[in-house]
Amino acid sequence: MSVVARRAAAVALRQLSHLFVGRELTDEQLVELTDVVTTWIQRADEQPSRVREFPADRIRAWQEGVALPESARPTGFPDSVVTGDSNPMGLAARQWNEGEVAYAEATFDRAFEGAPGRGHGGILAALLDETMGRIPAIFGSLAFTGRLEISYRAPTPLYRPIMAKAWCTRREGRKFHIHAEVRDGDTLVAEATALFIAVDLSKFLPSS
Repeated sequence: MSVVARRAAAVALRQLSHLFVGRELTDEQLVELTDVVTTWIQRADEQPSRVREFPADRIRAWQEGVALPESARPTGFPDSVVTGDSNPMGLAARQWNEGEVAYAEATFDRAFEGAPGRGHGGILAALLDETMGRIPAIFGSLAFTGRLEISYRAPTPLYRPIMAKAWCTRREGRKFHIHAEVRDGDTLVAEATALFIAVDLSKFLPSS
């Protein structure tokens, strides 16, 4: 299976989803679309199931203390609903690290609208959670969210990029205390604090 082909299909489906929400389609167009999609639902359902796993060689290298380049660190999936470019239902945010700080940039299109003209707060929470989740990986750990608290300061805009930024404020054993913020230019949209709990890396190895 081609990664490029899968990504291209996801991009097309994602664009269609936003257009479906943002455009007035005729009844005839809706019937035609339903017929086409139903056919593809049946075809896709006949295919083998996919299993998402971290590459075992990367996990084992990390366990052994082998330094991995940024691109090889197991920090996410291409199918992630927040950052995966191969998820047709996702936000497709762009993520990167600068030193010990994690960043993400995303644009909320029509399908992620909450109140009219505003991005959905729950989608913004997912963006914050995913960005904060990169922090333990910077320090050589993988962790799950234990607690996430968000203060919304301004409306989340549609159709233009917003920037998330996260950093660690304190570590206590397996506990990572993390702070994050989202900005629309100079405007603070939201800020958050979270507790992430590191887990045994072996739990991410493929099942035998």
